[in-house]
Amino acid sequence: AVRFSDYSTVGNTTAWEGRFELAPIDQVMLRGSVSRAVRAPNVDELFDPGTQTFAQVNDPCAGVTATTPGVTANNCRSIPAIAARIAATGAFTLTQPELQGTSGFLGGNPDLQEEKADTWTVGIVYTPDFLPAGLDVSTTLDWFDIEIEDAIFTVTQNNVLDLCYSDPNFPNNPLCGNIVRFPSGLPQQGALDEVNSGTANVGSIKGAGLDWALNIDFEPEAFGLGIPGLLSLNTIYTYVDENEIVNLPGTAPDNERGEIGDPKHRWNANLRYTTGNLIVQYQLRYIGKGRIEDTDLSDEDCADLDCTTGAETYSDIQVRYTIPQMIAQGELEVFGGVENLFDNDPPLVSAGLSDSDTGTETVAGIYDAIGRAFYLGAKLRF
Repeated sequence: AVRFSDYSTVGNTTAWEGRFELAPIDQVMLRGSVSRAVRAPNVDELFDPGTQTFAQVNDPCAGVTATTPGVTANNCRSIPAIAARIAATGAFTLTQPELQGTSGFLGGNPDLQEEKADTWTVGIVYTPDFLPAGLDVSTTLDWFDIEIEDAIFTVTQNNVLDLCYSDPNFPNNPLCGNIVRFPSGLPQQGALDEVNSGTANVGSIKGAGLDWALNIDFEPEAFGLGIPGLLSLNTIYTYVDENEIVNLPGTAPDNERGEIGDPKHRWNANLRYTTGNLIVQYQLRYIGKGRIEDTDLSDEDCADLDCTTGAETYSDIQVRYTIPQMIAQGELEVFGGVENLFDNDPPLVSAGLSDSDTGTETVAGIYDAIGRAFYLGAKLRF
Protein backbone atom coordinates (compact mmCIF):
# COMPACT_ATOMS: atom_id res chain seq x y z
CA ALA A 1 0.00 0.00 0.00
CA VAL A 2 1.19 3.50 -0.87
CA ARG A 3 -0.36 6.86 -0.04
CA PHE A 4 0.67 10.17 -1.62
CA SER A 5 -0.57 13.32 0.12
CA ASP A 6 -0.32 17.02 -0.62
CA TYR A 7 -0.65 19.39 2.35
CA SER A 8 -1.00 23.16 2.08
CA THR A 9 1.51 23.41 4.95
CA VAL A 10 4.27 20.82 4.45
CA GLY A 11 3.79 19.97 0.79
CA ASN A 12 4.02 16.42 -0.57
CA THR A 13 4.39 13.36 1.66
CA THR A 14 4.59 9.65 0.95
CA ALA A 15 3.61 6.82 3.27
CA TRP A 16 3.77 3.13 2.47
CA GLU A 17 3.36 -0.31 4.03
CA GLY A 18 4.14 -3.89 3.10
CA ARG A 19 2.74 -6.95 4.91
CA PHE A 20 3.16 -10.68 4.65
CA GLU A 21 1.21 -13.62 6.05
CA LEU A 22 2.35 -17.22 5.80
CA ALA A 23 0.41 -20.21 7.14
CA PRO A 24 2.63 -23.31 6.93
CA ILE A 25 -0.12 -25.28 8.71
CA ASP A 26 -3.74 -24.47 9.53
CA GLN A 27 -3.01 -23.80 13.21
CA VAL A 28 -0.07 -21.42 12.74
CA MET A 29 0.27 -18.18 10.83
CA LEU A 30 3.46 -16.15 10.61
CA ARG A 31 3.09 -12.44 9.89
CA GLY A 32 5.11 -9.29 9.59
CA SER A 33 5.12 -5.77 8.24
CA VAL A 34 7.40 -2.90 7.35
CA SER A 35 6.18 0.64 6.83
CA ARG A 36 6.91 4.35 6.57
CA ALA A 37 4.38 6.54 8.35
CA VAL A 38 4.14 10.35 8.39
CA ARG A 39 2.42 12.90 10.60
CA ALA A 40 1.88 16.45 9.42
CA PRO A 41 2.13 19.11 12.14
CA ASN A 42 -1.16 20.22 13.64
CA VAL A 43 -2.61 23.73 13.73
CA ASP A 44 -1.30 24.53 17.22
CA GLU A 45 2.24 23.37 16.41
CA LEU A 46 2.25 25.49 13.26
CA PHE A 47 0.36 28.64 14.13
CA ASP A 48 0.29 29.14 17.90
CA PRO A 49 0.84 32.93 18.07
CA GLY A 50 3.04 32.57 21.12
CA THR A 51 2.93 33.28 24.82
CA GLN A 52 5.26 35.83 26.37
CA THR A 53 7.56 34.66 29.13
CA PHE A 54 10.13 36.27 31.39
CA ALA A 55 12.22 33.19 32.02
CA GLN A 56 15.57 33.17 33.79
CA VAL A 57 17.84 31.89 31.04
CA ASN A 58 21.51 30.99 31.13
CA ASP A 59 23.46 33.31 28.83
CA PRO A 60 26.41 31.32 27.36
CA CYS A 61 28.30 34.59 26.95
CA ALA A 62 28.18 35.47 30.66
CA GLY A 63 31.69 35.72 32.10
CA VAL A 64 33.49 35.71 28.76
CA THR A 65 36.70 37.76 28.72
CA ALA A 66 39.06 38.83 25.96
CA THR A 67 41.08 35.65 26.40
CA THR A 68 38.40 33.01 27.12
CA PRO A 69 39.06 30.13 24.70
CA GLY A 70 36.54 28.09 22.74
CA VAL A 71 33.94 28.37 19.97
CA THR A 72 31.28 29.82 22.25
CA ALA A 73 33.58 32.59 23.54
CA ASN A 74 34.70 33.48 20.01
CA ASN A 75 31.09 33.72 18.85
CA CYS A 76 30.19 35.93 21.81
CA ARG A 77 33.09 38.30 21.21
CA SER A 78 32.04 38.69 17.55
CA ILE A 79 28.94 40.59 18.74
CA PRO A 80 29.89 44.31 18.83
CA ALA A 81 27.89 45.12 21.97
CA ILE A 82 29.51 42.28 23.93
CA ALA A 83 32.98 43.17 22.61
CA ALA A 84 32.46 46.79 23.69
CA ARG A 85 31.45 45.74 27.18
CA ILE A 86 34.44 43.43 27.52
CA ALA A 87 36.75 46.24 26.36
CA ALA A 88 35.24 48.60 28.95
CA THR A 89 35.08 46.28 31.97
CA GLY A 90 37.40 43.34 31.16
CA ALA A 91 34.61 40.75 31.15
CA PHE A 92 31.02 40.33 30.05
CA THR A 93 29.56 40.37 33.56
CA LEU A 94 25.80 40.61 33.89
CA THR A 95 23.86 42.29 36.67
CA GLN A 96 21.05 40.51 38.51
CA PRO A 97 18.29 42.50 36.73
CA GLU A 98 19.90 41.61 33.39
CA LEU A 99 19.98 37.94 34.34
CA GLN A 100 16.30 37.93 35.28
CA GLY A 101 14.82 40.36 32.79
CA THR A 102 14.96 38.36 29.56
CA SER A 103 11.67 38.33 27.70
CA GLY A 104 10.58 36.08 24.86
CA PHE A 105 7.73 34.33 23.11
CA LEU A 106 7.09 30.58 22.93
CA GLY A 107 4.82 29.58 20.06
CA GLY A 108 4.30 27.70 16.83
CA ASN A 109 6.51 27.41 13.80
CA PRO A 110 4.98 27.70 10.28
CA ASP A 111 8.14 26.17 8.77
CA LEU A 112 7.64 22.77 10.43
CA GLN A 113 7.85 19.64 8.30
CA GLU A 114 6.21 16.26 8.79
CA GLU A 115 7.41 13.65 11.27
CA LYS A 116 8.57 10.36 9.71
CA ALA A 117 8.40 6.92 11.30
CA ASP A 118 9.97 3.67 10.10
CA THR A 119 8.42 0.62 11.71
CA TRP A 120 8.60 -3.13 11.42
CA THR A 121 6.83 -5.97 13.14
CA VAL A 122 7.11 -9.74 13.13
CA GLY A 123 4.84 -12.19 14.90
CA ILE A 124 2.96 -15.45 15.08
CA VAL A 125 -0.71 -16.38 15.45
CA TYR A 126 -1.58 -19.75 16.96
CA THR A 127 -5.13 -21.13 16.73
CA PRO A 128 -5.30 -24.78 17.88
CA ASP A 129 -7.83 -26.93 16.06
CA PHE A 130 -7.75 -29.97 18.33
CA LEU A 131 -9.89 -28.44 21.11
CA PRO A 132 -13.42 -29.73 21.71
CA ALA A 133 -16.48 -27.95 20.32
CA GLY A 134 -17.52 -25.05 22.54
CA LEU A 135 -13.95 -23.99 23.28
CA ASP A 136 -12.10 -21.61 20.95
CA VAL A 137 -8.61 -20.36 21.76
CA SER A 138 -6.22 -18.11 19.84
CA THR A 139 -3.03 -16.38 20.88
CA THR A 140 -0.69 -13.92 19.17
CA LEU A 141 2.88 -12.83 19.82
CA ASP A 142 4.32 -9.79 18.00
CA TRP A 143 7.59 -7.89 18.22
CA PHE A 144 7.48 -4.22 17.19
CA ASP A 145 10.23 -1.72 16.41
CA ILE A 146 9.55 1.98 15.78
CA GLU A 147 11.92 4.84 14.91
CA ILE A 148 10.62 8.40 14.49
CA GLU A 149 12.77 11.08 12.90
CA ASP A 150 12.16 14.84 12.68
CA ALA A 151 9.95 14.59 15.77
CA ILE A 152 8.29 17.87 16.67
CA PHE A 153 9.40 19.11 20.09
CA THR A 154 9.43 22.47 21.81
CA VAL A 155 12.92 23.98 21.80
CA THR A 156 13.48 25.75 25.12
CA GLN A 157 15.01 29.21 25.32
CA ASN A 158 18.16 27.79 26.89
CA ASN A 159 18.41 25.29 24.02
CA VAL A 160 18.22 28.16 21.54
CA LEU A 161 21.10 29.97 23.24
CA ASP A 162 23.31 26.88 23.60
CA LEU A 163 22.81 25.65 20.04
CA CYS A 164 23.34 29.10 18.54
CA TYR A 165 26.56 30.06 20.32
CA SER A 166 28.18 26.62 20.22
CA ASP A 167 27.79 26.42 16.43
CA PRO A 168 31.02 27.00 14.45
CA ASN A 169 28.81 28.45 11.68
CA PHE A 170 27.52 31.23 13.95
CA PRO A 171 25.57 33.39 13.20
CA ASN A 172 24.19 31.34 10.30
CA ASN A 173 22.42 28.87 12.58
CA PRO A 174 18.67 29.56 12.06
CA LEU A 175 18.11 29.59 15.82
CA CYS A 176 20.36 32.62 16.20
CA GLY A 177 17.64 34.75 14.62
CA ASN A 178 15.52 34.18 17.73
CA ILE A 179 18.01 36.01 19.97
CA VAL A 180 17.84 39.80 20.46
CA ARG A 181 20.48 41.69 22.51
CA PHE A 182 20.62 45.32 23.61
CA PRO A 183 22.79 47.32 21.19
CA SER A 184 26.00 49.16 21.93
CA GLY A 185 25.76 52.50 23.69
CA LEU A 186 23.12 51.46 26.20
CA PRO A 187 23.94 50.75 29.87
CA GLN A 188 22.80 47.13 29.38
CA GLN A 189 24.67 46.73 26.06
CA GLY A 190 25.05 43.11 25.01
CA ALA A 191 22.59 41.76 27.57
CA LEU A 192 19.75 39.58 26.36
CA ASP A 193 16.56 41.46 25.50
CA GLU A 194 14.53 38.61 23.98
CA VAL A 195 14.97 34.91 23.36
CA ASN A 196 12.14 33.49 21.31
CA SER A 197 11.45 29.82 20.76
CA GLY A 198 8.82 27.27 19.92
CA THR A 199 8.35 24.03 18.02
CA ALA A 200 10.88 22.51 15.63
CA ASN A 201 11.70 19.22 13.90
CA VAL A 202 14.60 18.48 16.23
CA GLY A 203 13.80 15.22 18.00
CA SER A 204 13.88 11.49 17.46
CA ILE A 205 12.16 8.59 19.24
CA LYS A 206 13.03 4.91 19.33
CA GLY A 207 10.71 2.26 20.72
CA ALA A 208 10.63 -1.52 20.71
CA GLY A 209 8.78 -4.19 22.59
CA LEU A 210 6.58 -7.26 22.65
CA ASP A 211 2.80 -7.64 22.51
CA TRP A 212 1.11 -10.86 23.61
CA ALA A 213 -2.63 -11.45 23.34
CA LEU A 214 -4.85 -14.36 24.39
CA ASN A 215 -8.50 -14.84 23.43
CA ILE A 216 -10.69 -17.64 24.82
CA ASP A 217 -14.40 -18.29 24.10
CA PHE A 218 -16.07 -20.95 26.26
CA GLU A 219 -19.64 -22.30 26.00
CA PRO A 220 -20.52 -24.00 29.33
CA GLU A 221 -23.52 -25.84 27.88
CA ALA A 222 -21.28 -27.66 25.41
CA PHE A 223 -19.57 -29.32 28.39
CA GLY A 224 -22.80 -30.29 30.14
CA LEU A 225 -22.59 -27.60 32.82
CA GLY A 226 -26.18 -26.41 32.27
CA ILE A 227 -25.19 -22.73 32.07
CA PRO A 228 -26.37 -20.92 28.94
CA GLY A 229 -24.42 -18.24 27.12
CA LEU A 230 -20.79 -17.54 26.29
CA LEU A 231 -17.85 -16.83 28.59
CA SER A 232 -15.01 -14.89 26.96
CA LEU A 233 -11.54 -13.91 28.16
CA ASN A 234 -9.49 -11.34 26.24
CA THR A 235 -6.12 -10.24 27.56
CA ILE A 236 -3.19 -8.31 26.14
CA TYR A 237 0.26 -7.81 27.67
CA THR A 238 2.93 -5.35 26.53
CA TYR A 239 6.62 -5.48 27.40
CA VAL A 240 8.63 -2.34 26.55
CA ASP A 241 12.22 -3.16 25.63
CA GLU A 242 13.27 0.31 24.46
CA ASN A 243 11.81 3.80 24.69
CA GLU A 244 14.37 6.53 24.10
CA ILE A 245 13.84 10.17 23.16
CA VAL A 246 16.48 12.54 21.80
CA ASN A 247 15.15 16.05 22.32
CA LEU A 248 17.88 17.79 20.32
CA PRO A 249 20.48 16.53 17.84
CA GLY A 250 23.73 15.63 19.56
CA THR A 251 22.25 15.41 23.05
CA ALA A 252 22.17 12.24 25.12
CA PRO A 253 19.04 10.08 24.77
CA ASP A 254 16.42 10.35 27.51
CA ASN A 255 15.50 6.85 28.63
CA GLU A 256 11.72 6.87 29.11
CA ARG A 257 11.52 3.10 29.64
CA GLY A 258 10.21 2.40 33.11
CA GLU A 259 9.16 5.98 33.84
CA ILE A 260 5.66 6.82 35.06
CA GLY A 261 3.35 6.52 32.07
CA ASP A 262 5.79 4.26 30.23
CA PRO A 263 6.12 1.15 32.44
CA LYS A 264 8.11 -1.85 31.30
CA HIS A 265 5.11 -4.09 31.91
CA ARG A 266 1.42 -3.41 31.28
CA TRP A 267 -1.56 -5.66 30.70
CA ASN A 268 -5.35 -5.57 30.47
CA ALA A 269 -7.75 -8.48 30.86
CA ASN A 270 -11.49 -8.59 30.14
CA LEU A 271 -13.71 -11.40 31.38
CA ARG A 272 -17.16 -11.18 29.77
CA TYR A 273 -20.30 -13.29 30.15
CA THR A 274 -23.00 -12.98 27.49
CA THR A 275 -26.41 -14.67 27.55
CA GLY A 276 -29.33 -13.45 25.50
CA ASN A 277 -29.60 -9.69 25.99
CA LEU A 278 -27.42 -9.60 29.12
CA ILE A 279 -23.69 -8.80 29.21
CA VAL A 280 -21.64 -8.80 32.41
CA GLN A 281 -18.00 -7.72 32.17
CA TYR A 282 -15.09 -7.59 34.59
CA GLN A 283 -11.93 -5.73 33.58
CA LEU A 284 -8.50 -5.88 35.19
CA ARG A 285 -5.92 -3.18 34.41
CA TYR A 286 -2.29 -3.55 35.47
CA ILE A 287 0.25 -0.71 35.36
CA GLY A 288 3.83 -1.63 36.19
CA LYS A 289 5.96 0.32 38.65
CA GLY A 290 7.22 3.70 37.49
CA ARG A 291 10.19 6.00 37.95
CA ILE A 292 9.56 9.71 38.47
CA GLU A 293 10.99 11.80 35.63
CA ASP A 294 13.36 14.13 37.41
CA THR A 295 16.93 13.55 36.33
CA ASP A 296 18.38 16.12 38.73
CA LEU A 297 17.20 14.32 41.87
CA SER A 298 19.99 13.02 44.08
CA ASP A 299 19.95 9.72 45.97
CA GLU A 300 19.18 11.69 49.14
CA ASP A 301 16.23 13.38 47.43
CA CYS A 302 14.87 10.01 46.38
CA ALA A 303 15.24 8.66 49.90
CA ASP A 304 13.08 11.52 51.20
CA LEU A 305 10.56 11.73 48.37
CA ASP A 306 10.45 8.13 47.06
CA CYS A 307 11.32 8.45 43.38
CA THR A 308 9.41 5.36 42.28
CA THR A 309 5.81 4.18 42.39
CA GLY A 310 4.70 0.61 42.89
CA ALA A 311 2.64 -1.40 40.43
CA GLU A 312 -1.09 -0.66 40.39
CA THR A 313 -4.00 -2.98 39.53
CA TYR A 314 -7.49 -1.60 38.94
CA SER A 315 -10.74 -3.55 38.70
CA ASP A 316 -13.86 -2.36 36.84
CA ILE A 317 -17.23 -4.05 36.41
CA GLN A 318 -20.09 -3.33 34.03
CA VAL A 319 -23.55 -4.78 33.34
CA ARG A 320 -25.51 -4.16 30.13
CA TYR A 321 -29.04 -5.30 29.26
CA THR A 322 -30.86 -4.72 25.98
CA ILE A 323 -34.68 -4.51 25.86
CA PRO A 324 -35.75 -5.03 22.24
CA GLN A 325 -38.70 -3.40 20.45
CA MET A 326 -39.19 -0.58 22.93
CA ILE A 327 -40.35 1.83 20.21
CA ALA A 328 -41.46 0.25 16.92
CA GLN A 329 -38.31 -1.56 15.74
CA GLY A 330 -36.06 0.21 18.23
CA GLU A 331 -34.33 -1.11 21.33
CA LEU A 332 -33.31 0.25 24.71
CA GLU A 333 -29.96 -0.59 26.28
CA VAL A 334 -29.45 0.16 29.98
CA PHE A 335 -26.03 -0.12 31.60
CA GLY A 336 -24.23 0.56 34.82
CA GLY A 337 -20.90 -0.12 36.42
CA VAL A 338 -18.22 0.61 38.96
CA GLU A 339 -14.75 1.86 38.14
CA ASN A 340 -11.86 1.25 40.55
CA LEU A 341 -13.98 -1.33 42.33
CA PHE A 342 -11.65 -1.75 45.32
CA ASP A 343 -11.08 2.01 45.75
CA ASN A 344 -7.31 1.93 45.23
CA ASP A 345 -5.47 5.02 46.46
CA PRO A 346 -3.14 6.55 43.86
CA PRO A 347 0.61 6.47 44.55
CA LEU A 348 1.97 9.66 46.09
CA VAL A 349 4.03 11.87 43.80
CA SER A 350 4.99 14.97 45.74
CA ALA A 351 4.16 18.44 44.44
CA GLY A 352 7.10 20.08 42.74
CA LEU A 353 8.24 16.95 40.93
CA SER A 354 7.86 17.09 37.16
CA ASP A 355 5.31 14.27 36.99
CA SER A 356 3.03 15.55 39.76
CA ASP A 357 -0.26 17.16 38.69
CA THR A 358 -1.08 20.28 40.68
CA GLY A 359 -3.64 19.67 43.40
CA THR A 360 -3.60 15.87 43.15
CA GLU A 361 -0.18 14.91 44.60
CA THR A 362 -0.08 12.13 42.00
CA VAL A 363 0.02 11.64 38.22
CA ALA A 364 -3.69 11.99 37.50
CA GLY A 365 -3.36 11.13 33.83
CA ILE A 366 -2.02 7.68 34.71
CA TYR A 367 -3.41 6.79 38.11
CA ASP A 368 -6.97 7.12 39.40
CA ALA A 369 -7.04 10.25 41.57
CA ILE A 370 -10.81 10.06 42.24
CA GLY A 371 -11.34 6.60 43.72
CA ARG A 372 -14.32 4.31 43.36
CA ALA A 373 -16.90 5.72 40.94
CA PHE A 374 -20.38 4.54 39.92
CA TYR A 375 -22.27 5.28 36.72
CA LEU A 376 -25.62 4.50 35.10
CA GLY A 377 -26.81 5.13 31.57
CA ALA A 378 -29.18 4.22 28.79
CA LYS A 379 -29.11 4.19 24.99
CA LEU A 380 -32.19 4.18 22.79
CA ARG A 381 -31.79 3.03 19.18
CA PHE A 382 -34.62 3.35 16.69
